[in-house]
Amino acid sequence: MTKLTDVACKKHGLLLSEGIALLAISTTTEDTYKSLVDRGLITKANGTMQSLNRKYSATEKGITLADELIADSEEIIATKEDGIKELADKLRSIYPEGKMAGTSYYYRCNRADIVRKLKSFFRRYGEYTPEQIIEATQRYVDSFNGNYTYLRLLKYFIWKDENKDGEVLSISQLADWIENKNEANATNPDWVTQLK
Repeated sequence: MTKLTDVACKKHGLLLSEGIALLAISTTTEDTYKSLVDRGLITKANGTMQSLNRKYSATEKGITLADELIADSEEIIATKEDGIKELADKLRSIYPEGKMAGTSYYYRCNRADIVRKLKSFFRRYGEYTPEQIIEATQRYVDSFNGNYTYLRLLKYFIWKDENKDGEVLSISQLADWIENKNEANATNPDWVTQLK
């Protein structure tokens, strides 16, 4: 099987993600799309498919798998695997124990999900130090003053893809808390009580 590399894409002035998108659009057969639809990784947009103008949208499961594939393929991320696992454990220890009220979701999520999210975070948002990530996470959790009603699950605090009108937007509160460290609202621990 042919492997698309970052070096080959750069030679032609493309990012690896752009090369993958180009290949997906230009070389993928209808059988491949059907197989991905059958496995729940993509869906037909609006329930229709046009032969030359294929309209598909990735499902959340498909987005997660794509992120994992890319993160696992990047050597720089793979070499940091042990450090990322340690960071995941530290972040989980900052978050409160237990489930969100009225749900079956644990605030801390599971270690494997957090490791995957951190790998993708580093790929998407650049190089932040573990200290910056830990400090921002601690400030975020502390800002709730023990009232975790509006606290995002840890995996979604790191980043979350949201599908809005067929467009996938990546949102990272972690990146926001790191980059806006000196903003007044980022350090105001009383913002939750002001919502009432």
